[in-house]
Amino acid sequence: MGLAVAVAVAATPILVLQMQLIQLLKSPVTVAVLAVFHDLMIVLYFVLMGGETFSEAQVIGYAVDDSELYRWPQPSRRAWLALVAVAAGGWVPRRVARAAAKRLKENSDLWKVSYPAFEAGDEVLQEVQLVTTGVPAGPPAQWAGLWRVSYAPHIRTLGSLGFTKFDVYYDIAPSAAASPEISSFVRFEGPFWRGWLNSSGTISTLSEDEVQVDFQNFWVDWDSEQPRRSGSDFFSEIAKKFFFLELSRFPVLSLDTSEGTTVFRFPALGVQIAACRVGPSGSDPRPL
Repeated sequence: MGLAVAVAVAATPILVLQMQLIQLLKSPVTVAVLAVFHDLMIVLYFVLMGGETFSEAQVIGYAVDDSELYRWPQPSRRAWLALVAVAAGGWVPRRVARAAAKRLKENSDLWKVSYPAFEAGDEVLQEVQLVTTGVPAGPPAQWAGLWRVSYAPHIRTLGSLGFTKFDVYYDIAPSAAASPEISSFVRFEGPFWRGWLNSSGTISTLSEDEVQVDFQNFWVDWDSEQPRRSGSDFFSEIAKKFFFLELSRFPVLSLDTSEGTTVFRFPALGVQIAACRVGPSGSDPRPL
């Protein structure tokens, strides 16, 4: 019985990690390799433990000394190590998520990466899934900062069709109000055009895991190194006609304020979008 318990407990963190990896990597070959890895780890665990044999008392779940059989369970060395392994089962995924968040932030570096959505490879999707921890949006006061979109497959598709690259920023002002101000700056560059597509408005929570963005002003800066912080031009009225509030509701899949990463979903296209905080509110985006 003791041996069976030890095997079950020791295998728990391995199974947890295996299931999480299977969700990320759907290939049947990957599943088979992980299954073999799981079995090898169990065997290796007992080999490293020196192949100890259980005494009769240990087999029935008790400890014994020179005089008598105590009538309460005594944890063996294996049991303590198994408990440590179980605790590690929760620590390992968190460590993996932090590493993925770091890679996402590297892909958002203002000075090293020109267009994150276009330079991100398919492996970035796995990092997005790893940092999607299910943490709700939280209070608006925690959202403040300049956020840069580091993963957005629909932007890459749109840009490829229009021979134009886009670099998207959201500047959320620090505020204790329920609907802080938000500005959007989209740097674009094509064969014969370049500049900034800008908008401003408010962002508010619909529930603990869903936000709504209401853009009210729109303007364009052509061939400008940095966008204007506010403005309005004849494009504003045209843009308002194509802005639908119903399409600006975004379920927040994850928000990690300590790492400065967030993942939200764009229901209209069924895609996940990742953004990283690259500076405090009011910071300049990467210049054109």
